[in-house]
Amino acid sequence: MQAHEVEELNELLSWFDDYLDAPTRFARSKNKHAHEKALSWFKPEADEHIDRARVLLALLGRHGVMSEMLTTAKPGMIIYEDDWQVAAIPFKDKDF
Repeated sequence: MQAHEVEELNELLSWFDDYLDAPTRFARSKNKHAHEKALSWFKPEADEHIDRARVLLALLGRHGVMSEMLTTAKPGMIIYEDDWQVAAIPFKDKDF
């Protein structure tokens, strides 16, 4: 990455650190070796978070990091939720 891209990346990551809490759980079990792992999803009203994630992914995409936007009305069993996101263990019939 060029210097201006590193600066942009750091600004984006800093914004997420300031405005998006890290989920406190990613499994139903509190065991750190739990088999089931949750996926994080932005809520539809997280417009600014989604916009900045798109900018971040475009920047990373220019350097070979591939991404795909997924949407769902049923993310699975929710094990963490805040104003902007949920973390959910996908239902067995989903192949995210």
